[in-house]
Amino acid sequence: MVLASRIVLLAALCASFALCSTFPPEPTRTDWYTTKLDHFGLFDSRSMKLRWLEYDGYVDHSKPKAIFFYTGNEGSITNFWANTGNQFVLAKEMNAVVVFVEHRYYGKSLPFGDKTSSNPHNYEWLSSEQALMDFAEFLDDYKKSNPEYKNAPVVTFGGSYGGMLAAWMRIKYPHVIAGAISASAPVALFRDISDQYAYNKILEKDYTCAPTLAKGQLEILDLGRSPAGLSTLTNIFKTCKPLKTVTDLMDAISSALAYGAMVNYPYPNSFLTPLPAYPVTMMCDKAATAAPGTHHNVVAIQKAINVYYNYTGSAKCLDVEGSPTPNLGAEVWNIQACNEMVFPTGSDGGLFPKEEFSYSDYARDCRKQFGLTTRPDHITHMYGGRRIGVGNIVFSQGSFDPWTAGCINPEDVAHDPTLVVVRIEGGAHHLDLRTPNAADPQSVRDAREVERREIHKWIGY
Repeated sequence: MVLASRIVLLAALCASFALCSTFPPEPTRTDWYTTKLDHFGLFDSRSMKLRWLEYDGYVDHSKPKAIFFYTGNEGSITNFWANTGNQFVLAKEMNAVVVFVEHRYYGKSLPFGDKTSSNPHNYEWLSSEQALMDFAEFLDDYKKSNPEYKNAPVVTFGGSYGGMLAAWMRIKYPHVIAGAISASAPVALFRDISDQYAYNKILEKDYTCAPTLAKGQLEILDLGRSPAGLSTLTNIFKTCKPLKTVTDLMDAISSALAYGAMVNYPYPNSFLTPLPAYPVTMMCDKAATAAPGTHHNVVAIQKAINVYYNYTGSAKCLDVEGSPTPNLGAEVWNIQACNEMVFPTGSDGGLFPKEEFSYSDYARDCRKQFGLTTRPDHITHMYGGRRIGVGNIVFSQGSFDPWTAGCINPEDVAHDPTLVVVRIEGGAHHLDLRTPNAADPQSVRDAREVERREIHKWIGY
């Protein structure tokens, strides 16, 4: 009966929104917006271009309209367009034009073109406050160029870093933004306002095979002390190059476990990389198939992370130096993280080897790699951390998602009934923003309904 009802629901969704093959719809417009390279300098008149996408196929021009604006984050805007389907569902209901603007320095919005990455100093203007000003000025110019939207309320949407930006747009520009849907946004994962161990505690809870994975990592560190041990690890993990240290391998393991939990969606997806439904379950199932004997726990880890790195079976070896998130701008993000996004994430030894986050070590590595000075408290000073100064924001968080460690909690916003925190049990990273699916748990359906009701209030629909 449950399966039958899900099939009926999926058929209805396909009939209403073409969700099965062509949803979200293709943009009706793809264009470029010219913005200042430096919004806050007095003497720099240089400019750059941002890519933006629009869909106005749901707009009835005879009725009051709204603008549903996605605050682009650390990657190609087309990837977020394809993975943020519920924004379009809501736009269809509420007569809204959908606009996505790419974040400066990501995707194709590169201020110096192919030469952008040639010099770390080219990234001087990569920051959240520059991006927020990009979005604010874009919206002002968009309304001037499209007078029919002059009085249209704007609702921002975003997930993860994009969710941080969606909330911060409402906080910094309340005269521009009517409300914000801030999904899986670690706006408070900064020094002195969050538990540095919380991120990895969530991961430990996600993986039922955590004890095996923890033992295996300790064995890897032990094997890494000798050339013979490194050779053994090279063979077990089938690395593309012989391992000279275990540093890159340990990073690859932690990335696979973290990202696997982030996208632990109830259906197959390719948001970060091709993965099955509930990849965390499959990773532990594969770990359990490791044969007893020498290096059993290490082999278990290999089988687990192979789900993340090679679910399709197309990879002939494990590239421990490659990006674990090929669909996101990881290298550029590392620069921005060194500048302002300093997330303290230590381990209490439950899943990963025990390690306390060191601000001094992090700052030293940033100076060495990029030559910049880290600002660990900048974001809290700019946007308030857990102190939210305006209303009309929905903060959603998933129980599977490690980034929930830095999300806003109900007690943080108890002073203001227009600030809403939605907990999604069985939800992964911004699952609520994704296209509705028959496999979705009831918790995410409920979360979307809360968001829908709040948006109705904000735009007076």
